[in-house]
Amino acid sequence: MTMAFPQNYTKFDTVIINHSLVGSGGVTNFDFWLPVSLMSDQAQATMRSDGGDVRFTLNDDVTQLATDAICNTSGSVIGFRVNVPTLHDDQLNTIKAWYNGTDTLPAASSTYGAFHAYDSDTIGYWPMVEDLSVSSTLQDRTVNQLHGVVAGTFASGDTTSDGIVFDGTQEIVVPNTGGVLDAGSGDLTVEAQIKSTTSGSVYRTIAGTWPDASIKGVLLSYTDAETFNTEVNQTSSIGAIYFRQDTINDGNLKYLCSTYQSSSGQAFGYVNNATGPTHFDNDRTGLDWASGENLVIAGQVYNKSPFIGTIGRMRWDRILRSAAWRTTRYNNESNPQMFVSGCVSGENLQSTGNNRKFPVIGSSIIRKVIL
Repeated sequence: MTMAFPQNYTKFDTVIINHSLVGSGGVTNFDFWLPVSLMSDQAQATMRSDGGDVRFTLNDDVTQLATDAICNTSGSVIGFRVNVPTLHDDQLNTIKAWYNGTDTLPAASSTYGAFHAYDSDTIGYWPMVEDLSVSSTLQDRTVNQLHGVVAGTFASGDTTSDGIVFDGTQEIVVPNTGGVLDAGSGDLTVEAQIKSTTSGSVYRTIAGTWPDASIKGVLLSYTDAETFNTEVNQTSSIGAIYFRQDTINDGNLKYLCSTYQSSSGQAFGYVNNATGPTHFDNDRTGLDWASGENLVIAGQVYNKSPFIGTIGRMRWDRILRSAAWRTTRYNNESNPQMFVSGCVSGENLQSTGNNRKFPVIGSSIIRKVIL
């Protein structure tokens, strides 16, 4: 595969991914999160403000990687989602970011564009970086374009580095356009990060597709009495449930993952990649967890109260993600400065054909390089 961007790119960062934080056995087609703040001073001073000129390759300098440049409402890039074919857990993982050429942002649907940064099992990914006092739309970055519609009033300060702050009067509704959320009797993985300090004992919705007692759906919720709940419900009967005790409302950022496996009927909930402490579960096979319903984020779902606190980086997948995937995702999201153990700036003084020659390593800050 040859370069799809002009040959005048000569400056680059070698991005080193800490293999010890990749799940056992490695992962494939994984979109890892690279904040711009972790890139070299050279990269940050050189790249365009929207990140549209940045291109990623494998360490062979040739094989280009699909990339999504995540920008805030003002259009400034805050980080990149880069799809890496394989991340190993037992050997060095390195790629390159090129950033001084004249190329422009590729179309999202193009081979290396934003849509292809996410694998085909990702239904929707909402970074939740928009200033919702300016924009009334929450962007889904995948090819499905399941953009959320904002209800309620937000202030500019409600958008933080951790996500969007809800006060209990707002919600975001993601229309189930074309039935994309429907997966029949299928598997499911939902990921998000939350922060809350509310007290009491009511159930609060993180996200769900379960509008009333007669509709099939899925619900992620928590109580102020310290439980995190995953429920996949079936009409007129109890569904697959996983309730667990956690200190959810301590004001610290929590990384949540909920899964449902259709064949076993098991639902699980993970907080910071752990399945404990004590829990109650109930299995039910073959549940249809969308059934034409919209996805509601932070608003009232069925008889649950609205969410109060921060929600960020929500993702829905029509697959049961592996333990290695969950571990890798948690390590990348919760501690990107350790997951990306180094960004080393360099420059090629000459280039020949599609292969750049004579790399010269320039000055950069190497935080920690784990080989």
